[in-house]
Amino acid sequence: MANKKERRKRWYRDGGRVIVQLYDPETRGPKKITRNLTKHLDNAGDDDIEKWIDLYISENRRQATRTLERVLMQNDEALTLFRSFISERAALRNLQGTTVEEEQRRFDLHIAPFFVRERKQKDVRIWEYHIPHLAQYLIDEGHLKTNQIKKVLAVLVRFSKYLTLHNIISKPWTPILPTANKQAPTPLEFDIKPEDVFSFCKTASDRCALMALLGYFGSLRPEETFAITESDFYTAPQAYELALTYPRFKKHGLGSGLSLHVNKALKKGGVQGVPKNHFSHGYVNIWSQQAANTLAKLLPRFQNRPLCDGRSRDTLFKYWQRHGKSRLKVTLHDLRRASGVYLGRTLDLPIFLLQDHLRHGDQASTEAYTRKPPQAQAENHKRDYGNVG
Repeated sequence: MANKKERRKRWYRDGGRVIVQLYDPETRGPKKITRNLTKHLDNAGDDDIEKWIDLYISENRRQATRTLERVLMQNDEALTLFRSFISERAALRNLQGTTVEEEQRRFDLHIAPFFVRERKQKDVRIWEYHIPHLAQYLIDEGHLKTNQIKKVLAVLVRFSKYLTLHNIISKPWTPILPTANKQAPTPLEFDIKPEDVFSFCKTASDRCALMALLGYFGSLRPEETFAITESDFYTAPQAYELALTYPRFKKHGLGSGLSLHVNKALKKGGVQGVPKNHFSHGYVNIWSQQAANTLAKLLPRFQNRPLCDGRSRDTLFKYWQRHGKSRLKVTLHDLRRASGVYLGRTLDLPIFLLQDHLRHGDQASTEAYTRKPPQAQAENHKRDYGNVG
């Protein structure tokens, strides 16, 4: 029988009502059981409530098993292969039992029903041709949210890698991932000035100020900003020698005695890795002396530790969403775009210099930051050909 602490996790009394909330693997949090099923518990004793909850859980598991058995026969190849995959993965990765159960549950409730019941395909070698429709099926039939769909698709991708490794299919599957984000606006729409960033930094936290300064005056990508440590910075004279953009910045009245080495990025889950391509790798000069002075005061507080400080990439994005975007009105990647727009349009930097600073592999990507927005046609269009100079 569950003790008092465990009981409070599974159920509690709200006035005269008994509220039952059980762990939901999809949301990784408590989920309330509908009152239609729990009304009869209002006058029951604690032990009777516990017995009912145990029975409810076991019945749900049996129901899920029966549903799967109707979809897949126990000797079906797909089910056998998935069980082999999950066993091997659990052994190699030393996974906890709850993780294994979650992956098995996603296969049982979402993946197998789609391919076998909906698409009538028990042969995993044919699944590749039906994968583009899986995400929409999960939205329509499973009523899953975007983050839940991504977890289901992640299980499918890992399963496909296992099948590839055992020569059952030729290459891993690449399902289309849904996104809840709107398409990022074009860089031509942003007009943020250096003084806007400096004003923000005066009252922002150290972490937010560092994100804003590196994103705007270093034109770093968010994942690069997260992975930067204090040891990646170089001061004069090394800052002048290492950053090849500095001598050309100087001709335009820009540049500073502070440069940094970009050679890694923070991936999902807080794992550091190399940048996405060799153009992302290099030395970057902070193009504003005032920004360099501000950074020089902040950096000692982050001595020899990354900006992420053990946090995951998603946590840092959410941190900026709450404390940065709410005031500066831009995303972290928009800071990089705004920097390019200011340098390319307002200061009219040569496109080759701007390309090297932004570390674009293709000059076509840089051109978006140098084109002026189209001017509206003048009203009351009048011509006086005698007044042309």
